[in-house]
Amino acid sequence: MDIGELRKRLLDRSRKLGPALIVAGIFGTIGLLVMSTGSAATYVASSEAEAGNVTGMAEVTDDVSASGGRSVKFGQGSTASWPAVPPARICGNASFLDEGPASAPAGAITVPAGDNEGVDFNQSNKTFWFEPGVHTLGTSEFGQIIPGNGSTYIGAPGAIIDGQRLNRYAFTQRASDVTIKYLTVRNFVAPLDEGVVNHDAGDGWTVENSTITLNEGAGLMAGPNNTYRYNCIKDNGQYGINSCCGEDNEAGDIQNFVLDHNEITGNNTGDWETKNPGCGCTGGVKFWINKNVNVTYNWVHDNRGAGLWLDNNNRGFIIEHNYIENNEAQAIFIEAGYDARIRYNNIKRNAIETGRKFQSSSDPFPIGAIYISDNGSPDGYGLKTAPTV
Repeated sequence: MDIGELRKRLLDRSRKLGPALIVAGIFGTIGLLVMSTGSAATYVASSEAEAGNVTGMAEVTDDVSASGGRSVKFGQGSTASWPAVPPARICGNASFLDEGPASAPAGAITVPAGDNEGVDFNQSNKTFWFEPGVHTLGTSEFGQIIPGNGSTYIGAPGAIIDGQRLNRYAFTQRASDVTIKYLTVRNFVAPLDEGVVNHDAGDGWTVENSTITLNEGAGLMAGPNNTYRYNCIKDNGQYGINSCCGEDNEAGDIQNFVLDHNEITGNNTGDWETKNPGCGCTGGVKFWINKNVNVTYNWVHDNRGAGLWLDNNNRGFIIEHNYIENNEAQAIFIEAGYDARIRYNNIKRNAIETGRKFQSSSDPFPIGAIYISDNGSPDGYGLKTAPTV
């Protein structure tokens, strides 16, 4: 859901329930925006961090890169838990990305460089070792790898799976317990709102120490019991990750997803919010109907759109120890959902570009780095992190 649609909803609600109460904490380069409805008739904004006071789970701290040299640190005052530098410098880092085995592991199936269209990847409980070099999947738009249950797909240093701007998807369908590591996956052309790796949200997938880049659509989709860690997710056309779409029931939820120590940067190269105004369909990571998700120690930066976007019936989120900076829209956008725990994150220089666009069109709607709307829940009801903090 995008801000324009949200504004319409709030205006409609205000006609029924009274004017909207909008409380915006604007802290230089860090902002907090909480929206609700009530009987108040005015907009209220706090002062900037360098001139104002902050209470609760936040404090003003020195930051030479921030406006006025001051910014707001969220958490409980523990600098040991709050990342002073990005915790996941993964992109281009050979120590994370180029440590795959130089020769085939014992019992592995060797996949030679070149055209791998004829390789039977759909075997269960096997290890496939990709030789150094560029690997392709034929010239059909539906050339893809359909994994087998419990199988591992691992790259030697320099192993690249290239979609040639022809193939839509790299790894697809619903095998369980698939592992992908030490591979670069690039140049696939998934359609809008679809993804390249784990296209069909398979259960129990692990993707680690890989580079997912220069693809259309989302670089990765996510499914239940997935773990994505130590990856470079960079310069994809729509999303870095689209964790979508659960079914609002235990059988169909995307739940127990772990997103840890990834660098997520430069995504939405297609600038889809401009091409399709109001789509609400871009950013670093989008979550839709997810349950019990841990987002920790990631560096989410320089994405066109929001950094982390929790949209529609998400619950049980833990978002901690992340470094979120320079995203064009909100650092963390939470709407139309339930509980979340957000703390110990370093959040700076977000939403500046979106704020300028609103200002240039004389739109008074406030933009915050942390944006919460129609989200929250009381204690109880079996929710993991209620109330939202």
